[in-house]
Amino acid sequence: EMRDLLGRHGFRIEDIRGFALLPQGTHRPAALRPLARIVDAAGSRLHALAPYCRCVLYIARRTG
Repeated sequence: EMRDLLGRHGFRIEDIRGFALLPQGTHRPAALRPLARIVDAAGSRLHALAPYCRCVLYIARRTG
């Protein structure tokens, strides 16, 4: 959807970065916090997980 929206306005997506794969509530319990940090870190490093993250940054370039 975002690719189409930006494309209509003359932009092409160069890269996608994702942050916060898990909701904030999973970081609250002390027992889950280390695991939640590991999963969120993997989400920010692996580009394949970016579309599933809660916060997504699209890096786009204007064409033409």
